[in-house]
Amino acid sequence: MREGWKEVVLGDVLFKIVGGGTPSKAIDSYWNGDVYWCSVKDMTEESKYLYSTEDTITFEGLKNSSSNLIKRGTVVTATRMGLGRAFISGVDMAINQDLKALYPNEKIDNIFLLYTILFNKDVIEALGSGATVKGIKLETLKSIKFLLPPLETQRKIAKILSNYDDLIENNLKRIKLLEEMAQQTYEEWFVRMRFPGHESATINPETGLPEGWEKVKLGEVCNFSQGLQVPIEKQFTQFSNELIRFIRIVDVTQNTNDIRYIESPKSLNQFVHFKDVFMVRYGAPQVVTNYHGIIANNFFRININDENKLKRKFLFSFLNRNEIKENLLAMSVSATMPAISFKSFSTLDIILPEIEVQAKFHKYVDTTYDLILNLQNQNQRLREARDILLPRLMMGMVEV
Repeated sequence: MREGWKEVVLGDVLFKIVGGGTPSKAIDSYWNGDVYWCSVKDMTEESKYLYSTEDTITFEGLKNSSSNLIKRGTVVTATRMGLGRAFISGVDMAINQDLKALYPNEKIDNIFLLYTILFNKDVIEALGSGATVKGIKLETLKSIKFLLPPLETQRKIAKILSNYDDLIENNLKRIKLLEEMAQQTYEEWFVRMRFPGHESATINPETGLPEGWEKVKLGEVCNFSQGLQVPIEKQFTQFSNELIRFIRIVDVTQNTNDIRYIESPKSLNQFVHFKDVFMVRYGAPQVVTNYHGIIANNFFRININDENKLKRKFLFSFLNRNEIKENLLAMSVSATMPAISFKSFSTLDIILPEIEVQAKFHKYVDTTYDLILNLQNQNQRLREARDILLPRLMMGMVEV
C-alpha cells in the first residue's frame, strides 16, 4: 500500500446520507412544477453530472412528501435498481426513495467520493438483495471497504478522471446543439414552410400543398423489421471478427459502456447501418440513428420502400418531432408498457415534399449527423480510457 493510503469503509467518510420520496400521484397539484424530481430512470452512464429530469414536482409536492431538495454539487447514488450508478447534481433537485444523497465529511473530496462509488459498482451490485428488484441496505453500503489516499492525492485523482468526463460533457453539449440545429432546420423548412424556393412555389388548390408534394400514410412508403431477441448467455462482452455489435435499449437510452456482441444471425433483417433509422418500440417513442449492428427486439427498423420518394434524414426528423412522439404514445397499446403497433404506426400521415427538396435537406443535415457520430465515437474512446484508468488510480497502481 502506498504511503499515506489507508483502508476505510464508506461510512467513515460520510457526514450524512439523505433519502428521498415520491409525492402522491393522485394529487395533480404536486406534479409538473418547477422542482426537478430525479429517479433511477434519469441516471445514465454518459455523464457525471445530471442537469435535468424527466419528471418535475411542485414545492407543494416537495413539502407534502418525504422527498428532499438536494443542492447542486451533491453526490447521489442508487440504492434500489441501478445499483452502483452515481452522479453529481448539476442543479438543485429532489430525489425519490430509490436514491440517496451522500454528504462527505472532511476526510474525502466530494468528486473523489463520486469515483469511489463508480469504482465499487460491481461490489455494490453483488451486495444487493431482492428476488425481482435488487436493493442495498444503508448499513451494507456504509460497510464497503476501499483505499483512501491523502486529501491532496484524492484531488489529483479526481482531477485526472474529471478531465475525461469534462471532455465527454462538452461533447454531449455539442451533440445536443447539433441535434437541435438539424431539427430546427426541419421545422423551418417543412412546418413553417420556408424551404428553399418557397417564395415562388405554386400551391395546388386541391391539396393545399406545393406542387409535387403529397400526403401519404407511412405504411405506403415504408415497411418494418422487428429486432432480434438474444438470450443473455449468447451475448459477449469481448469483440472478435466472428461477432457483430448487438444494440440494446440501454445502449440508446443510457449510453452504457457495457457493449455487447453476438454471432451474426442468418437473416440480416435486424441489421442497421449508421445511416439507417429505427424506433424504440416499447415505452416512450424514440427514433434512433447513427448505430451499426443488430438491433434487439425492443426496436424495429424502418425500411424505406423507395429512396427516390423518401429520404432517411427527412423521415428521421419527421419522427423526431414532439407532436409525432405524442401521437405515437397516444396510439400505443397497453397501459403498463406502451408498445407501438405496426398497424397504428402505418396509419401516420406524412407529407412528402418533392424529392429534390428532400435531397437538399438530407445533404444539409447529413453533414451535421456525421459530426454527431464523430463526437459520439470520441466519447466512446474517452470513456474507455477513463475506465481503464479508474481502477489503477483508485488502487494506487499509477503514480499521480
